[in-house]
Amino acid sequence: GTLVGPYRLRALLGRGGMSEVFACSHPLHGDRLALKLLRDDADGTFQVEAATRDVQHPSVVRVVDAGLDPATHRYYLVMERLDGPDLATHLAHGPLDERAARAMFAPIADGMHAVHAHGIVHRDLKPANILVNDEGLLKIVDFGLAAAMSHTNSRVTKTGHLVGTPTY
Repeated sequence: GTLVGPYRLRALLGRGGMSEVFACSHPLHGDRLALKLLRDDADGTFQVEAATRDVQHPSVVRVVDAGLDPATHRYYLVMERLDGPDLATHLAHGPLDERAARAMFAPIADGMHAVHAHGIVHRDLKPANILVNDEGLLKIVDFGLAAAMSHTNSRVTKTGHLVGTPTY
């Protein structure tokens, strides 16, 4: 596979409007990683997304590295690989009863509290951005539209401009 920084890319796991996500491996970190390769960082959100590596919470995807690939001049983010389905797929099987919903979403709310405590706003929290890990636990992912709370004049947020998924 292709190298991005010191990481060897494997299978393409997903593609979005701003990035591609690959399974990847590293000689020291192992092969249970995912690498998000940004197409560009025109809106300047990469630094905020990379700052999520400071958030250590069981309901937030663990970021292990971030950088700029010298060969392609593209930013990348390396995180734990979660092979389970997203919450949207899980919910497609039908609604949850109240007890199951509370058990499922309390850790997500706690994870978002940890994210906010680090001065970060997700701005696109939705079932498709919550993945299930190997143990069946939910993890918040995709901070590609995140903003720092300290930046009240964000370059991404503009009057009349929608960010994220409005239905959520």
